[in-house]
Amino acid sequence: MLLAVTYRMRRGEILRLRWKDVDLDRRTLAVTRTLEETTAGGLVFRTPWTERSRRAINLPAIAVEGVRLHRTRQALD
Repeated sequence: MLLAVTYRMRRGEILRLRWKDVDLDRRTLAVTRTLEETTAGGLVFRTPWTERSRRAINLPAIAVEGVRLHRTRQALD
């Protein structure tokens, strides 16, 4: 939710994030792909349509802490 509101990330961009897109030491997040629903009702991974959509996002310390916590919790499941 933080990513969507603070960085204007679309749902498909957030759902397509992979851990390799996140660099917590540099505090950046790379948006390089998106997940879209097809007209047939399936899902497909795509490259964002515009250069502006392909971007690196600088994360504030609070977001880095939240992502680290999420990653730890995910590893425990």
